[in-house]
Amino acid sequence: MSSVDCFICFILFVSVSPFVNASTHWVVTEDGKIQEQVYSIFYLRRPYDLVALMQQEIRADMVEDFMDQLNDQIEDIDRKRNTETNLHQKFYEREIGRAHV
Repeated sequence: MSSVDCFICFILFVSVSPFVNASTHWVVTEDGKIQEQVYSIFYLRRPYDLVALMQQEIRADMVEDFMDQLNDQIEDIDRKRNTETNLHQKFYEREIGRAHV
């Protein structure tokens, strides 16, 4: 290759590289297409980091535990909301009662 060919290849590489994204986690969609999944707990920001790779399972377990705690809190909130029926009506009646006193 001549120096002109190398220069053209370099220019092409530099002009295309901002539009290229690398990914470390891939999934198969329902229609069989393989596509990257950037928003995943298994996505590595530093793919060269062996320690981060080895700790993926620990982080996945931590996320699963957090989601379980979050779901428990949501259920508690819903349960408390269901026990406090007509809360607006009770508040309104109490405020009306105070206004007449």
